[in-house]
Amino acid sequence: MVNPIQYIGTDAFTGALARAAGENVGSYDYSIGTLTAGGNYELSLATGSSFAITKKAITITATANQKKVFGESNPVYAYTPSPALLGTDTFTGALARATGENVGTYDYNLGTLSAGNNYELTLATGSSFAITKKAITITPTSNQKKVFGEANPVQGRM
Repeated sequence: MVNPIQYIGTDAFTGALARAAGENVGSYDYSIGTLTAGGNYELSLATGSSFAITKKAITITATANQKKVFGESNPVYAYTPSPALLGTDTFTGALARATGENVGTYDYNLGTLSAGNNYELTLATGSSFAITKKAITITPTSNQKKVFGEANPVQGRM
């Protein structure tokens, strides 16, 4: 935005400022571009005039109710980004969780998940990964018996 200065008569700005090329996060210097106020004025930019492109905030929400049974391999942790990435940008890496393999709940973390330098990823709170108990069925050997006074036989198998 140009800050109007004291013109004489009906003089006015025409054209527009320009900035250094680039669409990625960073600072880009302005230039006079096509901006003019006519032949009676000399335009100059204030020192330190620049245009900033900042990182786009993306919230990562881990899919609710993800779990595994004790002793199984970890799944790929599913998530939803909001808002979506722009254009053809994609995620690399993976969401992770706190270390541990015992039954319980484990908080997620961003792990190696990245969308590149143009995005700032934040993990939503409130969702955790669960490791549930492994079911084991005990089946006693059928038709076991013993004679009174003898040692007990082995009582079952897993």
